[in-house]
Amino acid sequence: MKLGVIPENVLERVALAAGVVPRPILDTLVAMMLARTIMAATKLGIFEALASGPLPAHQVAAHCGTDPRATEKLLTALAGCGYVRAAHGQYVLAPVARKWLLEDGPVQRMGVDRGLRGVRRQWDPPRYPREDVGGGVGALSTVDARACQQLGL
Repeated sequence: MKLGVIPENVLERVALAAGVVPRPILDTLVAMMLARTIMAATKLGIFEALASGPLPAHQVAAHCGTDPRATEKLLTALAGCGYVRAAHGQYVLAPVARKWLLEDGPVQRMGVDRGLRGVRRQWDPPRYPREDVGGGVGALSTVDARACQQLGL
């Protein structure tokens, strides 16, 4: 299992091989954004909204009480991570999300929800994606300013 910078085309492979890609920064950001994406979706009830079957983004947003455009961005990120699948304008849970992230899933979260809340408290972000999605700003369009300062960006 590997999480990190994975080139998707020839140009990206060449840039990575040439050493012009700042891997440590990207490796850190990829992991952080993946964790924040899953935590936001869990907190907002995105996975629970899709538990009964495929839905378009605007219906997921209505179920969760979130902004439709921001919810679609969050769903697109979840699809890119393999937690949902997108087809014909609708989103459906991937097996990994159905198994591990539903309250009444086969393993009943096995403490995953408690773990995600604990990680979120440790980060203590000044602005959690819940506010972004609920307020209409893109869920993944804002970056924690404190994290950027710590990284020297």
